Amino acid sequence: FGSKYRLSKFYPNKLTLRSFLEINKNSISDETAQSVGEMPWCFLKKLFNINAECRNCAQLSNNENGGDVDDEAENNDWPDADIYTADDFEDTKINPLDLIVALFLCADSFLQQEITLKMSMCQFPVPLLLPHGNNSQCTLMLWALRDIVKEWRPHDLSESRGFVEENIVQANIPFYSFVRLKNCSLSKSQFLNHVLSRGQQNNNIFIHRYVEGGGVKRKIANGLVEACWYLPCGTEDLDIFPEPAAFANLRGDIGQSLTQFTFLLEVSTATFVFLDKVEENEHKILTSLQDVKSKLFLVVNNKKGSTREEMMSVKTELNLPKTRVKTKHSSVNVADTGKSTLLNTMFGVQFPVSSGRCTRGAYMLFLKVGEDLKSDLNCDFVVLIDTEGLKSPDLAQLEDSYEHDNQLATFVIGLSDVTIINIAMENSTEMKDVLQITAHAFLRMKQIGKKTVCHFVHQNVAGVSAHAKSMPERKHLLDQLNEMTQIAAEMERQPSIKAFTNVLDYDIEKNNWNIPGLWHGTPPMAPVNIGYSVAVANFKQNLLDAVKSDRTNEVSKIPEKEILSWQNKAELEILNADNEAEMETWNRLVASKKSEVSDKITDQQRKIKEKLSDYYRKKDRHVNLIEKYKVDFINSINSLANEIQHSVSNKLDCVLEQKISSKKVQDIQREYRAVIEEQVMKLLSDCKESTLTDEQLTHEFEKMWNGATVNVSGLKERDIAACVLNQLRKNFSNQNVNKELQNIGDLTDIGKDQFKTTRDHVDSYMKKFQYWFSGDLQSFADSVIDTSTKFVLDKTKIELKLHICGIASRESLKMHKKFLSENDPQTQLEKYKTQYLSDFLDLYKQRDDCQRKATAFVQLCIKPAVEEYISRSLGVDIVDEILTSCHSAEYSSRSFFQYNIQKELLKKEDFESFVKYIGNYEIYVKDWIFQHILKKSEAIEQASKGEDGVLLPDNKESITELISNMRKYLTKDISLSVEDEKTTLFQIQSPCHPFINSLKISIEDLKKELQWEFTNSEDITETLNKLPIKPRDELFKRVFGCGHQCPFCKVPCEAGGKEHKQHHAAIHRPQGLGRCRDLDTKKLVETLCTTDVHSEKRFSNADTKWEWHPYKYYTKYYPDWLIPPDPTIEASDYWKYVLVQYNDRFAQEYKAKPADVPEAWRRITKEQALKGLKDAFNMK
Repeated sequence: FGSKYRLSKFYPNKLTLRSFLEINKNSISDETAQSVGEMPWCFLKKLFNINAECRNCAQLSNNENGGDVDDEAENNDWPDADIYTADDFEDTKINPLDLIVALFLCADSFLQQEITLKMSMCQFPVPLLLPHGNNSQCTLMLWALRDIVKEWRPHDLSESRGFVEENIVQANIPFYSFVRLKNCSLSKSQFLNHVLSRGQQNNNIFIHRYVEGGGVKRKIANGLVEACWYLPCGTEDLDIFPEPAAFANLRGDIGQSLTQFTFLLEVSTATFVFLDKVEENEHKILTSLQDVKSKLFLVVNNKKGSTREEMMSVKTELNLPKTRVKTKHSSVNVADTGKSTLLNTMFGVQFPVSSGRCTRGAYMLFLKVGEDLKSDLNCDFVVLIDTEGLKSPDLAQLEDSYEHDNQLATFVIGLSDVTIINIAMENSTEMKDVLQITAHAFLRMKQIGKKTVCHFVHQNVAGVSAHAKSMPERKHLLDQLNEMTQIAAEMERQPSIKAFTNVLDYDIEKNNWNIPGLWHGTPPMAPVNIGYSVAVANFKQNLLDAVKSDRTNEVSKIPEKEILSWQNKAELEILNADNEAEMETWNRLVASKKSEVSDKITDQQRKIKEKLSDYYRKKDRHVNLIEKYKVDFINSINSLANEIQHSVSNKLDCVLEQKISSKKVQDIQREYRAVIEEQVMKLLSDCKESTLTDEQLTHEFEKMWNGATVNVSGLKERDIAACVLNQLRKNFSNQNVNKELQNIGDLTDIGKDQFKTTRDHVDSYMKKFQYWFSGDLQSFADSVIDTSTKFVLDKTKIELKLHICGIASRESLKMHKKFLSENDPQTQLEKYKTQYLSDFLDLYKQRDDCQRKATAFVQLCIKPAVEEYISRSLGVDIVDEILTSCHSAEYSSRSFFQYNIQKELLKKEDFESFVKYIGNYEIYVKDWIFQHILKKSEAIEQASKGEDGVLLPDNKESITELISNMRKYLTKDISLSVEDEKTTLFQIQSPCHPFINSLKISIEDLKKELQWEFTNSEDITETLNKLPIKPRDELFKRVFGCGHQCPFCKVPCEAGGKEHKQHHAAIHRPQGLGRCRDLDTKKLVETLCTTDVHSEKRFSNADTKWEWHPYKYYTKYYPDWLIPPDPTIEASDYWKYVLVQYNDRFAQEYKAKPADVPEAWRRITKEQALKGLKDAFNMK
């Protein structure tokens, strides 16, 4: 049952209230269920909107009958009719009771409470005993019912107009149960509805066989016990009972639900058993109930002609009074309808609702915005604030009540982007007071530059003409607002403000809402008005649409995806440039592309700076607090723009070099291709004079081929090692080390073993302090080798640079040889040897070469170009997918990124990962991102037509035009090799049209082939490494920052970009994690940098040339770092926990002794460490 309705993954009790309250596209859609899988969510959505038609969601909208019972059902006998109908219903129909039971079984306890509360507000019965799929087990749902508070007026309080308000499960009221024994043609649920209704208020409180879906066979709801309450309003003419009463309804036969029946007998004031007749089984069950006979009433339907004697027999055996056997012949709480109820209905939440002035102070709720709406709403959460009303009678007697209301209004309106004012007062004096208070608050918001929106809600206003007829009232409201605004403006000394519209944008049509009453009739037993739910839903939709259209707070950023896509196209345009063009033409093309990207970046740079200027002009954002960072923001913008422009410019230069190299290779290939094709045609001419077999022809071809290619020379290999060594000499040009470089042998032999530090690498000056720790220098050397992207410090010895250059020369040589292999003329000719042999044989035999040529063209020309296109696009697409998927938050900022990395480190509990993260921060971040990533035929149709749009002539000459057209149509996406094209189409004999058809077949085959290759590619790492645009590097640039780490504790700099004046971090770590140790005790240091720079302590390291230097004057050596001197700042519990857990291992790794950590640190748990991490990064 659960899998069919998409609930299996939530069973048991895994569907949370928080997930359901999320604001997403589904939550604001008003579409009906279109499939059985949508039924549960449609039901919940409408229920939380207090829409009494939610139970109709159990039937699909296109099923008109929806499970209703045929008219003849009332005239026929119904065997077990309360369970199923005689018709065999389709799978698309479901009994609403099954749907309700399934949702309760899947909902967690908090969602169960909310569902129960909303069902009670809709005057639905609520689950009292919930079955567990089999009738032997059930749950008493007291927890779910605990939030239902009802109010009523018993008749003995009518005169005093008092009332009772109480939690319904704790109320001491009579409890009546209704059950069915075996088959009964009388519906007890319908009978109960008649009893609990009066006059025209004939409510379908209980679902029964004659309502929509009620006749569908129940699958899991048998054994369900529903409860509802009758509550009097204190008016004799309207009330059915003078006192409150509770009613329970057991679904299904009591013989199948004995556990529930026994419970009901124990707790009920009276139990009513419905049945048609008393046969042997019924007789046995009834006569076993001797102990509870005082609570038992039998309701027997005489439709089947059961004899009076049969009934009397049961009465006698049970010793029941005469009145206990009856024979039948042919048959919320009153919720506050104000602002709290409005918010509850609008967003499905539960602000406190009761009579009178229920809300004290202010309540706040955060509702998560779903991923599908985040970009539209430009926010992650929606905050709801519900406050106590203004002009409360409870506070009116207090001297400072007016001041209290002013403070409250200012507080709420100041926090809010949208303010909803509920207009429900008829007293004009009170109305004016409220409007004056709110006018003061809005005026103060205008003073500080805050722009807010105000909506007035008029409740209990219904009717199709209500909006038109209320125009005079709305105009009167605006007049009062203008009057109160003028008074407030004079008090606030702003005489220039004369109207409410001078304070904020207000539209008399768009900012007033008429909401009908919540109830149909007199509460507490009145049904819910569906019009209320619909009107509130429209109001909510309008509010969210207004937020979507307001982009004033939208974050501006340089569109990296567009830049990457543009870069891809620019590179392709350069590669597709005419090979016969002059070099100067290519240079002009590259220059124009550089200018184009410069213009794009400059334009975006200007827009972001304008946004920044606009932001600083606002007064409502406390910009004075961040005024000092304005220059840093501008520098960051400039830095990012320069970085992107420099990166794109370098890439275009590389593509130009690639184009030049490719041109040289193709010129060589063209020369040899011409020789081969000339020899093929000469051999064909020679062989035409005689009749030869395929074997003889192949033999002749081999002799020709060997002779023609004997003098083909390969590309010359460059001395890569010599080039690298030359660069190294230039690097040392200003240092007296050239003599040491003269005796270097083969550079590729250097750096094959692990670099080992020796005492020769340590200054004798440093030795006198006896501070030789090879571990430190070794780790430093390893770090430099691993990253190989950092500039090597000047004091690093030549051996280390030679070691790195040895590695670089070997890797460069590999790439160089790979390039030579792929572009070697001999290799290229051999690749087409089979092609030329087939051409020769087909020409000799005069065979049709149409399909073979088409296949060769697709495989040798189009396939490589498409694969290159996919590789070029894949990098951009992966970056875009990650930044727009569920992982987008992890890359939204450096703080969020750091939080996620450290959170994962804590979960992994891997010491080596901690060491790598602290010591080799850049490598670890790149690896983390990399692991995260791990987690066209229409052109033929266009090319087959000439410039006039007419199909090309069906001759072989047209194929040249066809391919030319294809190149023109595809040049924006892929780059076709001219040499490969001419080789594959050498001496093609096929007419154009058959070739087009063969080409289409081959293209379709290629599509399937590529899909299979990409789907079944096992080495994803290798694929990602080959991409021209590497997703890891692009994501890395977004979140890495400048990469500098604190010189003491190694915490990364948190400043943005690379052009900030000073590096800084909010919270530093224990210095021992950054390898700092006490010189005397050799123990790792547990104190923070922020503490020591406020003390008299000293430090020494390689930067100070091992001279002791006061911490407080650290800026002498580290002027770029800002470390606040504050001894009160503590390390986060996260790093305290890490140091305690791995104290010994850090000491071993750093060649030191464990730190002396405070005893309190040892008591920190993993959960507290995670909380400390959240606090450090302000994550909730």
